[in-house]
Amino acid sequence: MIIYFSGTGNSRYVAEGLSQILDDKLVSASDLMKVKDKETFNSEKPFVFVGPVYAWRLPKVFRKFIRESIFLGPRNAYVVVTCGLSPADTYGSIKADLKRVGLNVKGFSYIKMPANYIAMYNPPNNEESKKIVKEGHNRIIEIGEKIKNGESFIESPSNAKSKFLSIFAYQFSNLMFRSKKFKVSEDCVGCGSCALLCPFESIQIINNKPSWNGKCTHCMACISVCPTQAIDYGEKTKGRNRYFLKDKF
Repeated sequence: MIIYFSGTGNSRYVAEGLSQILDDKLVSASDLMKVKDKETFNSEKPFVFVGPVYAWRLPKVFRKFIRESIFLGPRNAYVVVTCGLSPADTYGSIKADLKRVGLNVKGFSYIKMPANYIAMYNPPNNEESKKIVKEGHNRIIEIGEKIKNGESFIESPSNAKSKFLSIFAYQFSNLMFRSKKFKVSEDCVGCGSCALLCPFESIQIINNKPSWNGKCTHCMACISVCPTQAIDYGEKTKGRNRYFLKDKF
């Protein structure tokens, strides 16, 4: 069973690819989070977790979802993360999370995909993004075959410095990840795409415009999916490229 969390599509694309290679069931944690009940998963094959790197670890909401779920079946699991640069100490933190639910990390790897944290930097343009996704496609096949063959692998560049920076960045994100700076322009057409994608259900459409309730994991799906580019995060994101991967593997 492949369980994934995705904001702007990178991890969803990877999970779809692994699902095809492994001929295994695909489950969206983002969708299940909205149910708010503890989940029980039963799989005949090793669990595979796929998610993006936020502040050099998996998103808090995804980690919480994993820690509060019950997993029945094989005790070995694989973790594949997507990132723009490096996963830093993502392996160390998710290894501890999975140990809490009785799972052992048999394999960990990362796939570089288009960096898309638009609140901090300008995502690559369409041409650059397509090139990165193509390279990532090949990595999905490579990693998928390793999992299919039951191989053990830990592909993580973590070191003492990255662990320290990961802890610092993750703690800082507690203060940074808020929705109060999101705003919408008159270009908004009230389509509701932003509210539909939000894993926190943090967005409500009021008077045909999105309104944020404060909760946020900064997945940037709302900004990235808006068809009229009507959403911005303060003044930082104005004029920056939007990135949302709609392609299927």
